[in-house]
Formats: sequence, structure tokens, C-alpha cells
Amino acid sequence: MPNELLVPLLVGFVAVLSAGAAAVFAPRLWVAIRYLAALVFALLALFCVWGFAASFEPGDYHDVWRVVYGVAFLACLVSLVRLVFAKPA
Repeated sequence: MPNELLVPLLVGFVAVLSAGAAAVFAPRLWVAIRYLAALVFALLALFCVWGFAASFEPGDYHDVWRVVYGVAFLACLVSLVRLVFAKPA
């Protein structure tokens, strides 16, 4: 695996882990923090949409970028829904 692929894979992995943690701990968070985290995940999801669209330009390793952006988008979307609709514990 080339070294230039390690950074996007690491960023995608961290995004998925943080989205999973937000989804698990959502009922325990204060309402203001939940909505602030949801806003961050919404902005990150929009960035993933832009990055996914940009990955269709010609270049090296565009398939890896599509997978990273797609997985990160889905993780952000699941976390966003979980954070917004979580009932307090």
C-alpha cells in the first residue's frame, strides 16, 4: 500500500470510530452537546459528499477515495440521525 493512502484511510477510520462513539453515547449527552455534535457530523457529511463527487475526476487511487468518503458519509449520517432522535437516558 502506498504511503499517500495512509492519511485518508486513517482519517476515514477516525471518522467512523467517532461516529460510532457518538451513536453509542448519544442518550447520555446533554441536549445542547448532542445538537452541536449533530451539526459537526452534518458538516462532515456534506464534506464527504463533495469529496465523493470529486473522486470521479481522473487520478490515482480514486477507488480508495470513493470508499473512504462513502463509508465516512454513512457513518456520519447514522450518527446524525442517532444524535438528533436520541431520547435522554
